[in-house]
Amino acid sequence: MIYLYIPGHSGFGNQLFMYAKAYAEARERNEQITIINLTTYDDEHPFLLKKLELDPIVCRMYKVDHITSRPRLSLSCRTADFLLRHIPSCDRLVEEGHARKYSGDQSHSSKKNLYIEGYFESWRYFDHYREDIKRQFLSAVPEEHPAVKAVRSVENSVALHIRGGDFVRYGRAIESDYYRRAIDRMRELVDHPVFFLVTLEEAVRQQIREYVGNDAELRIVEAEGEEKDFVEWNVLCCCRHHIIANSTYSWWGAYLSDPDATVLIPDRATYRAAEKAEDEEYSDYYKKEWIPVGSSDREP
Repeated sequence: MIYLYIPGHSGFGNQLFMYAKAYAEARERNEQITIINLTTYDDEHPFLLKKLELDPIVCRMYKVDHITSRPRLSLSCRTADFLLRHIPSCDRLVEEGHARKYSGDQSHSSKKNLYIEGYFESWRYFDHYREDIKRQFLSAVPEEHPAVKAVRSVENSVALHIRGGDFVRYGRAIESDYYRRAIDRMRELVDHPVFFLVTLEEAVRQQIREYVGNDAELRIVEAEGEEKDFVEWNVLCCCRHHIIANSTYSWWGAYLSDPDATVLIPDRATYRAAEKAEDEEYSDYYKKEWIPVGSSDREP
């Protein structure tokens, strides 16, 4: 059995990386997966894996997000955490910290159980199962939603996802000039692009309006309520081309695109300025065929 531990406050992009890693391990070991979901009912980021049609290899989802009593919730989380960390005869694969660095082939002993905890934010961990993962992650597109219909009606749709909020608070936001340059570059590479902007920040929306200039080329995705994150996710996935930042949310939209998609990413200098990251993490995170854009167009 593979035990996948998903801590509270894990964003949807993080959840997808965690599951992709567990799925690859389960396929290699010919084991099933139990997902332990410790996101709670009041988390800033909801648990969205349950909305996907995951492979039957997932045999159980243990969750505590139905508990509304804070004392009971705390006790349940602590109990589950203790039991999972002390499963008898269980290998442990725990990624320390939050680095987008590939750790190489992670071989294990022949113990039956494997406990997985960490972010594992590198395509190298699961790329050999990309088509299987794509089938699962694109399984529940809400075709009837107006934003999704709008994307489907355009030949060269371009997903443009810009993180504000916590990325601004923590100093991880990509410099705005990157998006201006990326929009100009996409126009050079793609005929008649239409940009679908996903962001809650009104100031960012206005800035992108100025960058694009032509209202006919810009659609601002409006989604509200409990389904907001899931609708925005499906808009990103439905777009043909992508301008992405250092967000796992937009990363997955690009990764699940068709092979001929044009994907623009921040160049090494822009990425490092936002993430304060070392060089080697860059190529572990972004795919080699994606095109870097920034203060200068350098190869990653």
